[in-house]
Amino acid sequence: GLPETVPVVGPFAGSLSDSGETVTLQRPDSPDLLPDGTILVPYIGVDEVDYGSSAPWPALVGTGWSLERKVPVGYGDDPASWRASGGDPSPGVEIGANRPPTANAGPDREIESAVFPVELTLAGAGADDGLPAVPGRMAFQWSQVNGPGTVALIEGTRSNAVVRLPGTGTYTLRLTVSDGERSRTDDLVLLVTRPAEDRVFLAAGSAWKYLADGSDQGSAWRARDFNDAAWPSGRAQFGYGDGDEVTTLPTTAGGNRINTFYFRTRFDVADPAAVSALTVRLVRDDGAMVYLNGTLVFRSNMPEGEINAATAASEVVGDANESAFFDQAVDTSLLRAGSNVLAVEVHQQNVNSSDVSFDLRLEGRVLPINRSPTVSAGADFTAAVNEPALLAGTFQDDGLPSPPGVVRVEWRQVSGPATALIEGTNLPNARVTFAAPGTYVLRLTAEDGAATVSDEVSVTVGGDPYQGWLTEHFTGAELGMPEISGENADPDGDGQGNRAEYLSGTLPRDGNSVLRLRVTRIDRTRLLLGVAAIQGRAYAVEERDGAAPGVWRTVARIEAAACTCEVEVGVARQDSLETRFFRVRTP
Repeated sequence: GLPETVPVVGPFAGSLSDSGETVTLQRPDSPDLLPDGTILVPYIGVDEVDYGSSAPWPALVGTGWSLERKVPVGYGDDPASWRASGGDPSPGVEIGANRPPTANAGPDREIESAVFPVELTLAGAGADDGLPAVPGRMAFQWSQVNGPGTVALIEGTRSNAVVRLPGTGTYTLRLTVSDGERSRTDDLVLLVTRPAEDRVFLAAGSAWKYLADGSDQGSAWRARDFNDAAWPSGRAQFGYGDGDEVTTLPTTAGGNRINTFYFRTRFDVADPAAVSALTVRLVRDDGAMVYLNGTLVFRSNMPEGEINAATAASEVVGDANESAFFDQAVDTSLLRAGSNVLAVEVHQQNVNSSDVSFDLRLEGRVLPINRSPTVSAGADFTAAVNEPALLAGTFQDDGLPSPPGVVRVEWRQVSGPATALIEGTNLPNARVTFAAPGTYVLRLTAEDGAATVSDEVSVTVGGDPYQGWLTEHFTGAELGMPEISGENADPDGDGQGNRAEYLSGTLPRDGNSVLRLRVTRIDRTRLLLGVAAIQGRAYAVEERDGAAPGVWRTVARIEAAACTCEVEVGVARQDSLETRFFRVRTP
């Protein structure tokens, strides 16, 4: 894939080691004529690098990474002349150009759970060359590509985001890693299953209807609705000649040796869709054909093609194989709700056989009985006009019935003085914004394919709380003076206007009560930053590199400050960066 303008030189000898190697570029010199008449072409080294895998050499942080020459005319054997690159190969590409980051969503996974939603911490990763200089850092974003239901992504901008999967099925999640200019993606496939329970549909030693009269029953006897009332019945094991039979079969009928014996029995299945696996375990001496509801499911030690009463088994069975169980998986789609019929014909290999044996066990795996999901819309709460609120809905389910195997939830407005804007209506923790004061009722519904349940939450929405805050902190006269009580006014001279003081929970008449961030200490590995916090408030400390506008990234969080005081957080030092900017944000 290299452009035609890129020269390719060679050949080469040897191999390149990850831990270090010497690479030399040579050119041919003028040929020499040796005394014996042969021509020798000497080679002269024009460039060389003796690279390593540890400092001061750049660190290669992922599979497929390489060392890339930064300056073509620079000294080749100097580690400073090279950089680590995880992007496209450099031939034909501008030296030092920005390469896209790598993206690794982690290995595909299989998850088994009996309770939903099931929570999983993702293990995404990426690597980058640090370009462009602004932001000089990677940004992560998880998203859902497909799946049987909507997943909830918690902190979806983190490489190790948490995902909540609503039920069984195959989900594809995508990790996008961006450096501000270029991006790459990688997909993660999650297969979520629900454990089933072992079930014996027909035990060994069960009762069967049987026919041992030497007749050829053709094919009608295999059908589910065949009338076998006239057949005698007995319990397995059936046979003769081995001494372990419960029901002894005759050896002859009408003076002739019996070659084929017929057996039928019934078993019940309440919900065929709940059966996830089915296995026949068969004892046969010598061969047998097994039918489920008229369809052949197991041909054991029998020749291919059409079978009749005169067909002999393929081989003589002896020793341990006369009483061994032979297994065969069965297609569960052949099951019917209610009564099902197993029909088996056992064949001898020859007319001089000294014994015959038959027993059968039918076992499988069955999903438990479906339980209705539970749902909670959360406790009643208060909110403010035009200020988004997070709904606290939850649900729990058993992943049944299957299909669909997944719960679908939905928020709807039941009542209220105006339309509530609900973002993410199919997520338990949707966001809602109210346009007018009053009482609103919202309903969360969960539906699993068989049952539907719901719960409601009442929200009392007050007027603009900012107006109440102004009344609390300013006199009636001051409220008529925009230079004191206006949104951008700063009566205490701390650099933040009244609206900003309201949002951060600080006092508008106290210059020491202000949202601020300062460096408190610097040690060998960390910067320690002090946040002027208000008790109960949440804060995020963010950073970016360089003086130009760029992407801010969260490096530390305070989920709920324990006091109104300065709270210290630590962030890793990065001395390779010339400039780092920090800010604190609330909420």
